[in-house]
Amino acid sequence: MKKTPIARLAAAALLTATAVIASPDGPSRHQKRGEHHFIQMDSNADGAVSKQEYLARRAAKFKEADANGDGKLTQGELEAAIIKRITERVKDRMKDRFARLETDKDGAISEDEMTARAEHRFEKKDHDHDHQITPGEMRHRGHRGEHHKGGHHGDKS
Repeated sequence: MKKTPIARLAAAALLTATAVIASPDGPSRHQKRGEHHFIQMDSNADGAVSKQEYLARRAAKFKEADANGDGKLTQGELEAAIIKRITERVKDRMKDRFARLETDKDGAISEDEMTARAEHRFEKKDHDHDHQITPGEMRHRGHRGEHHKGGHHGDKS
C-alpha cells in the first residue's frame, strides 16, 4: 500500500495523541470521554442509548466526515476526520495537564511546578519507598496508587 503524506501525518498524529492520552494522571479520562459520548447519544435523555440513538450518532459522524457530501468517505476524508478528533482530544488533554501542573495559578508553569510534579510521580512509582525505581515499578501503570485492571491495553503487568 502506498503511503500518502496525509496518511503519514495521520499516523504521526495518532502516535503523538496516543502518547499524550496514555500518560497516567488524573481520574479516568476514558470514563469521562465515555460519559460525554453517552450524553451526546442519549438524545431523549432517558438514561439509556437505544440502537436508534446509537446509529443516529454514527450517521451524524459519517455525514460530518463526508466533506463533499457524496455519501462516501474517501481516504482523505477519513484521515481528516480522524486527525480532527485526535487533535480535539489532545487539546482537551493539554488543558487538563496544564491545569494540573500550573499549581500557583499565575498562568504559567514554572520549573519548580514541573519538578514538584516529577517528584510526586516518582513517589507514586517507588512502591517500596526505597528511593529507587525498579523496572517492575516502572512498568506498573496504576492510577492514584491503584493498579489499573488488566494493565495497559490489556497486558497483564
